[in-house]
Amino acid sequence: MKRLILHLTETLLMSFQENEQTKNLNSFTAYIDKLYRKYDLWIICNAAFPQSIITIRHNLRGLLPQDRILVFHLPFQNSINPFEKEVNHLIEEYFLSQLHPEIILHMDHSHIGGTSSGCQVSVSRAKMRKVPSDHKVQPKPSLAYFSPIPPVKSGIAHYSKELLPHISKYYDITLVIDPITTQLANKKGPYKILSVDAFKEQYENFDRILYHFGNSSYHSYMWPLLKDYPGIVVLHDFFLSGLLSYEEFANGKTVWTEQLFKSHGYHALQMRFDDDKIEELKYRYPCNYEILQYATGIVVHSEYAKNLANDWYNPHPLNRWSTVPLLREPVTERDKKNSRAFLSLPEDALILCSFGILNATKLNHMLIQAFLKSYLSGIPNCYLVFVGENKSGEYAIKLEEIIKASGLKKQIIITGWVDDNTFHHYLSATDIGIQLRTASRGESSASVLDCMNYGLATIINANGSMAELPKDAVLMLNDNLTIDDLVDALEKLQKDKNFRTGLGQKAKRYIQEYHNPFICAEKYQKTIEKNYTKHKTYNDLISKLAKMEQTSTAVSQELNKISDSISHSTLQKITQTQLLVDVSAIVQNDLRTGIERVVRAQLLELIAITPDTVRVEPVYLSEENGLHYRYAPAFTANILNIPVHIREEVVDVKNGDIFYGLDFYRDGVIKAAESGIFTHWAAKGVTINFAVYDLLPIRYPHFFPEGTSDLHSKWLEAIVPVSDTLVCISNTVANELKTWISSYLPETLEKNIHIETVHLGSDITASAPTEELPDNAKETLDQIGTKTTFLMVGTIEPRKGHLQVLAAFELLWEKQEDIHLVIIGSEGWKSLPDSDRRTIPETINKIKNHPQLGKKLFWFEKASDLFLETLYRQSDALIAASEDEGFGLPLIEAAHYTLPIIARDIPVFKEVASRHAFYFPNDNEPLTLSNAIIEWLNSYRNGGHILSEEMNYISWEENAQRVIDLLLSNGR
Repeated sequence: MKRLILHLTETLLMSFQENEQTKNLNSFTAYIDKLYRKYDLWIICNAAFPQSIITIRHNLRGLLPQDRILVFHLPFQNSINPFEKEVNHLIEEYFLSQLHPEIILHMDHSHIGGTSSGCQVSVSRAKMRKVPSDHKVQPKPSLAYFSPIPPVKSGIAHYSKELLPHISKYYDITLVIDPITTQLANKKGPYKILSVDAFKEQYENFDRILYHFGNSSYHSYMWPLLKDYPGIVVLHDFFLSGLLSYEEFANGKTVWTEQLFKSHGYHALQMRFDDDKIEELKYRYPCNYEILQYATGIVVHSEYAKNLANDWYNPHPLNRWSTVPLLREPVTERDKKNSRAFLSLPEDALILCSFGILNATKLNHMLIQAFLKSYLSGIPNCYLVFVGENKSGEYAIKLEEIIKASGLKKQIIITGWVDDNTFHHYLSATDIGIQLRTASRGESSASVLDCMNYGLATIINANGSMAELPKDAVLMLNDNLTIDDLVDALEKLQKDKNFRTGLGQKAKRYIQEYHNPFICAEKYQKTIEKNYTKHKTYNDLISKLAKMEQTSTAVSQELNKISDSISHSTLQKITQTQLLVDVSAIVQNDLRTGIERVVRAQLLELIAITPDTVRVEPVYLSEENGLHYRYAPAFTANILNIPVHIREEVVDVKNGDIFYGLDFYRDGVIKAAESGIFTHWAAKGVTINFAVYDLLPIRYPHFFPEGTSDLHSKWLEAIVPVSDTLVCISNTVANELKTWISSYLPETLEKNIHIETVHLGSDITASAPTEELPDNAKETLDQIGTKTTFLMVGTIEPRKGHLQVLAAFELLWEKQEDIHLVIIGSEGWKSLPDSDRRTIPETINKIKNHPQLGKKLFWFEKASDLFLETLYRQSDALIAASEDEGFGLPLIEAAHYTLPIIARDIPVFKEVASRHAFYFPNDNEPLTLSNAIIEWLNSYRNGGHILSEEMNYISWEENAQRVIDLLLSNGR
C-alpha cells in the first residue's frame, strides 16, 4: 500500500467546531473509510484546534487506529509576520518529512459534503529525492565503529572481526574502543583506532556512527556517549540489565538504578531496593529504553527482538527497526579427520558438541541428563563435549557433580575457554550439535549458526530467535522441551545417518543463502543510509532556522515557542504508555483519612500490578510559571519508601497515554479544565478519566459550607464533557451521576461516556499504613477491652451522625448500660471559620467537654492505621451513622476484621453490606438509635446478632486491577 498523508486544513478543522456539523462529519467519516481500505493512511492536524480533533477522534474510533491521527504544533497561529509564517512552514514540512509520504491530500472545508461523490480534495505527490545522474565516484563516508574487538573474549568482538572487512567496502572505518582494548588492540591493523576521548575531539569529522551493544561490561564505555553522539545501534541483546547491574555493583555507579526507573518506572525501582529481588530483577527488566530513544536507528538480528520491543514499549510504526542476519563466513572445507587428530579425539568416535559459555539458561544440565538416560552413554566411543567455559558458581558445581556421579568423566568433557582455532577444530570434528536455550534475552545464537555453517545436524529448541530457523534445516524441539524429547532426538540422529547428513546439508545451504557476509554488509549499508537520511531532516530544519534567526529580531520567548513546537512535532522512535494518576491534593496535605487513604491504597496497588507495558506516574497540578501538571517523584518515593532523588519535570503526554483523576482536587481540576489542559491532551489522543466519590454536596447542601454545592456542580461540569470514563465507588453514586448528567449535561451522553463502578478495598495494610500508637495506647486498650465497645470511624463532619450517636449513648448510659463508645476521626474543615462549619463546632465542644470522656467515651483524633486496625479487632461493633455516603469504607474494613456492623438504613450501606449488617431506621432521633442499639445488644448477648464475616468485599489489589482493566479497555 502507498502511504497517504491526509492533511486536515485549518478551515476544515474550524468547520467541525460549528453547530451544523453532523452532515459534514458523516461525509468525512465515509471518505476516511474508503481511503483506509486503499492506502496506508495517516491523518495530520494542527494542534491549535483541539475540540475539532477530539470530535474527529470520536467519530473515527473503531474505524481508524487512534495512533494514525497525528498532531503537529506550530509556534505562531494566524500570523502575517513573514518570519513567523516561514517558521511555521518549515516546521510543518519537517513534520511531514518524518512520515515519508508518497501521496499528500489537503482536505479543505469546501471539499466536504453536498456532492454524490463525497469529499473532494487537492492532491500533491510527495517529492522524491532524485539520484544524481552523473557517475562520479563518491568518497566513502567515514564511520566511527564502536565494538569490542579481539583479543577480547566476546562473541560480539568475534562478530565484528568478521563484519569489518565486508562493511569497509562502503565506509572508511575508524574503531572507537575502550581503554583496555586500546592497549591490547593491534594498532598496525587495517583500521584506524581512536580512544573515546580522541573520538569526542574528532566527532564532527565522522559522517556515520555505529554502536554494537551487548549485555556485557565490554559495552559499558558506549552507554554515556549515545545521548551526545547519536548513531545507529546494533542491539545484539535486547536485555541490557546484566551490563548495567555489573556497572552498579562492580564500579559503584548508579546507572542500573537510573535506567530501571527511566525504562520501567516505580515498580522496578521499588524492587531494586529489595535485596531478595535483585536476581529476579536482572532477568525481568531489559533496561534499554534510553538507548532505543537516543539511537538514530536500530538494527536487530531477528524478528523475535522486534517482538520484544512491541511487548515492552510502543515503537512508532513509522520508525521501523531493521533486521540484519548475523553474518557467517562460508565454510569451504571441513577436514574432520585432521581436526580430530588435532583435538586428540578418536577418528571413529561419535562426537556431540554444545558450544558457548555454560550456564542455566543454556540447559546444559538437561543435555547431560538426556545423554545419560539415552543409550548413547553406553557407547564407549561416544563423547559429549561442552566447548566453552564453565564459570564459577552453584550451577558450575552442580554440573561437575552430575558428571562425577555418572562415572563417565572421560566421555563427558568440558573444555573451558578455547581460542578461535581450537573452536573451529571442534566444529569441524563434530557429528551432532546441540544448542539449547531458555529465558532468551533477545539475543541471537551465533553458536547455532556456527553449527549449521559447518553442516552439522543440530538439535535446538524453539526458544527466542531460534524458533525462526527453518524446521527442515534443524531438528527443532518444543521451547519447553523435556529430557525425554532430548533423548529421542539424540537417538534419532545417532541411528539415522542419512537423516543426519541431509539435515546438515540443508543447514549449510541456509546459512550460505541468508547469512552470507556480502548480503549482510549490503543490508547494513542500506539501513545506515536510510536512517541517516531520516536524521538529516531534523538537522536541516535546525540549520535553516539558525540562518533565519541570524537575520531576525526574534526574542527569547519566541525562540522558546519555536523550540517547544519542534519538540512536540518530532515523532518519538519509541514510547511508553503513561498512566498519569492525579495526586494533587494528597501531595499538598495528606490527612491520612477518607479519600487520602483511598488514594494511597489504590495508587500503591496500581504501581504494583499495572502491566509492565504501562508506566504509572503520579502527577500533580502546579501553578508555578503557569498552570500545568508535573510528575511527583518525591511524593512517590516517599510512599514507596525508596531512597532516591528524581528530578521533578513537567508532564509530557502523547497518544495512548491515560490520565486518571484519582485524587479529589476540585478547585484545581476546574482551573485545569478552564485552561484547556484536558482538551489539549484529549486532542493528542490521551484518555481522560476521573474517580467520582459522591454527589453529596449537590444532594445535601446543608451538610457542607456555603457554596460547596455550586462548586461541586462546576467540578462535574468540568470533568464530564472531557472524560472517557468516570469511575464511581458505588452503584448508588453511579446512578446519581447518570441522573445528574441527564438533567444538566444531556448532550455529553452522545459521546458514549463510560460510567463504571468499582468498590473500594478493605485492607488497611495496603495503604502505606502509619504505625505510631498513642502514648496511652496500652492503658486505653485495656480499659476499652473490659466493656462492650462500639466504634465510629470517620472525619467529624455534619452528615456523619456524631451528635445523634452521642445523644443516643447518653440515653443508654442513663439506663445504666455499661458500654463504651470510641470515636476515631479528625476534626473536619479546620481551615474554615466556625460560622462556615455547620455542626462541627457543636460536635467537638460536646465531645471535649463530655463528662464521660476518658471513662466511657474515647476520642482519638490522630489515630494511626495500626491503632485503627487494633481497634477494629478489639471492638464489639461498628456504628455507621452517616446520613449518606459515597460508599462507606469503614463497613468493609470492619467486615475484613469480622467486626459486627450497626448501620443506618440508607441505599449505599445496603449496597455495600447487604444482609450482613444490622440496620437502624433513617431518622435523626436519638431514641430511635438507642432503641436499635438495645435491640442489637440483646441479640449480641444471646449470640444471635448479625455477623459480617460473609460480607462480599474486595481487596485493594482487586480494586486496582478492576480500575486498570477499565482504563485500558475504555481507551480511545
